[in-house]
Order: sequence, then structure tokens, then C-alpha cells
Amino acid sequence: MDITDSSKVEENISSFLWVVYKKTKEMLEEYRRNNSISIIEKLFVKREIEEMVYDEGISEFQTSSKLITKKEWYISDQNKFVESVKNSIPNFNKWCNKICDCYETSSKQAEDLLSKYILELSTALLENPSDEAGIRYVTDFLNALAKGDVNIVAKIWLGGVWLEINETKLDEKTLIRKPIKSDLETESPLERSLYDTRPFGDTGISCILIFQSRGKYNKDIHPLFNSRIDFFRLFKLGSIVKKNMLITNDSLINKNYVTSLGDKNGSHYKYGLCEKDIGDLKMLYDRILPILTLLMDKKEERVYHLSNAFQQYKEATIIASPFEKSIAFAVSCLEALCLKSEERSELSLRLAQRATILLKNYGFKPIEVFNNLTLAYEIRSLFVHGSIIKREEYPKIHELAKDILNYTRIVILIFIQLYDKIEKDAFINKINNALLDENANEKLAFLLKEVFVTL
Repeated sequence: MDITDSSKVEENISSFLWVVYKKTKEMLEEYRRNNSISIIEKLFVKREIEEMVYDEGISEFQTSSKLITKKEWYISDQNKFVESVKNSIPNFNKWCNKICDCYETSSKQAEDLLSKYILELSTALLENPSDEAGIRYVTDFLNALAKGDVNIVAKIWLGGVWLEINETKLDEKTLIRKPIKSDLETESPLERSLYDTRPFGDTGISCILIFQSRGKYNKDIHPLFNSRIDFFRLFKLGSIVKKNMLITNDSLINKNYVTSLGDKNGSHYKYGLCEKDIGDLKMLYDRILPILTLLMDKKEERVYHLSNAFQQYKEATIIASPFEKSIAFAVSCLEALCLKSEERSELSLRLAQRATILLKNYGFKPIEVFNNLTLAYEIRSLFVHGSIIKREEYPKIHELAKDILNYTRIVILIFIQLYDKIEKDAFINKINNALLDENANEKLAFLLKEVFVTL
């Protein structure tokens, strides 16, 4: 092939890749005929769930493990095969340079990518020696060079929300469902089986979130699926934690994946989703998801108070003990929303009054809310100043923490849904006026009709 005409280089790269594919296939067939492919049998540990009981999450399970073997091309021999293919192709190094020029990559990156291309091709052709596979690999390689988007799928094992239904779709990209046995089963090489961090038999798992999107890299979708997890933290009061995560893409050349062990915290607060919740679930999802995604952008000053408040709320829901610490985080969240930056006096009174009048619009008893918030502020002060809460007070504090967290959740929902309609300080002024004037109170109630909350 003529590679001197630079205007045709990009077009000809695909032809070059097809030559590489044909040469790889030809040499692989020769190796096969000569019995030059060193196949080894590798031991894997397959861990299976034999029985699983799902009762507001995974409550019981029975497991078994067995050794299985898988045939693989001995990697050092396969790497030698790759080098042989490269050496047999005329002008291979010149093509690497042309790829560098065309796609603004380094010579080493181009050669490494081509090596990986041949390696993945040889593995695929061992199982399926068809030209269809070659066409797909050529297309995928060109997409990788151009840093094009790939399909990315995140599978997240969650605790804190359980399902009475089997599954529901929130949108075209997002599905939440009950876990099944295979979600907890693992298969890993014998030498790594003791260190397998995947969620084998983890009873803290209560649902599976599947999210798929397109992006250049797996990391591109992190803000998107994290905003969906945050949504479940607000739909009802729940300690929603990531127990495990697996991110994959459909690239054949850059088939990167991320697997990680998630939050080791348990879910102190849990809630269930049943058929009658689905309407409210989707209504709230459509309303707040764009704003939750915006909160992921740390540079967005206009939502800084929301981002700061929501972070405090998340911490509050995850902390199981001591309860006064959870209350302290929740109060900090309410301060970020219900207090102005310049206010320095009567903070407890201002916060309790403002949150109370908001919650009154959703059926909460004002006196009860006000007293609970006042007590919560006192407990927060004791905790921050290092004082010890008497043990006999703990049962009462436990219930108080749950109430305060639910108040906080609803106040966050209000501020999130109004953030683009009224500025924070202007909204606080409306609340202050509503405390003193019935007409102003009616105007506030009218504004809050635009807000949808789940109780």
C-alpha cells in the first residue's frame, strides 16, 4: 500500500488494519496447523449461591464453591505471536508514524494500541475465525484512535432500598431491580480467589441499579449514575450505600472495566418500593434528576448551598451511631439552606421557625416540628462541644434523629425544586414574611404548590 500521500492516510488506515487482520488470521491458521499454540488449563474458583431468601433485601443464602478449568493461550507465547505478526507486515513502523500524525498520539501509544489490536484479534479468532469479527475489530480500532464514544454500562449493588416488585425503569438508561443469584456469584483465578472483593453473599445488598450511557471513558458516566443513586436518597428516608460497582464498555480494543468494593457501612434506614410508589417515583425523578446531576459540578456557584447541604444530609443518613452525630450533620444541612450567610444571632430560633413553616405546608404539626428542631439544635451543640449524652436519653434521640432526617429530606426537596425559580435569600425573606403576615403566608403556600414531595 502507498502511504506517501498524506491526504489519503486516514482513509487508508482502515485498509491497513484489514491487512493486519488478514495477516493475523493467516499466521494463526499456520500456528494451528503446526500445533504451535500453547494452550494451558487455568484453575478458577466458581462461587455459587444455591439458595437465597429475599426479605426486604437479601436475608439468607447458602453457598458452594468449586474448581473449574478454562483453556487459555499461554500469554508469553501469545505475545511472541503478536511480535511475529508485526514483523511480517511491510512498513509496520511507518504506519505507526502515520497513525501518530493523523490522530495526534505518540509513537509508543500507536504501537501499543496496534499490539493490543493483534492480541485481541488472535484471541477472538481462536474461538470464531470469521471475517465478521475482523470488520468489528477494525471499526472498533478506528473509534479508539479517534477517541470516539463507546457504550458504557454501570452495575451497582445498593443497600438501603428494597423492592416488592421485580424491577422498574426510571428512564431509557436506568433500571432498578431485585438481585438474583448470579448477581452475587463470582468466578476468579485460583491465585486471586482469596482476594475477590465482589459481593459474594453480602446480605447488605437490597437492589441492583443498572445504568447505561455513552462516553469516551468509563469515568465519564460517574456523575450520571451517582446522581441517580442520590435520587433514591431523597425519594424516601434511606441509608443508600454502594456495596459494589462494576463498570464495563463494549469496546473490543479498550475494553476497560472498573470493579470496586463500595461502602462498608450498613443501611440503618431502609425503605421499600411497591407498585403504588412507581407513579410518585417517576414524577419526582423527572423533576429533580437534572438538578442532582448539576450538583455534581463543583464549579457551579449557584447551587453551592444545595451541594453543601446535600453532602451533609448524605453523611447524616449513613451514620448509624452515635445518633447525635447524625443529628449534627442534619442540622448543618438545614443551616446551609435556611440561614443567610450574614446571620450570626438567634440561629436556632431562625432555623426552627423557617423549617417549621415549610413543613407545615405538607401536613406536619408545627409545634411538634418546632420543638424537635429546637431540641436537635441543642443536641448538635452538645455534640460539637464534646459533651456526653446520657444513656437513658438514647431511645428518645434515636426517634428524634429519624424525624429530623425526614424533615431535612423534605426541606432539601423544596430548595432543589425552587432553585431556578427564586434565589435562596429571597426565598428566606418570603418565609420570614409568612411568619408575620397571612397574605404572605398564602403566597408562600402558592409557591410551594409547585413543589412535589414524597412523605
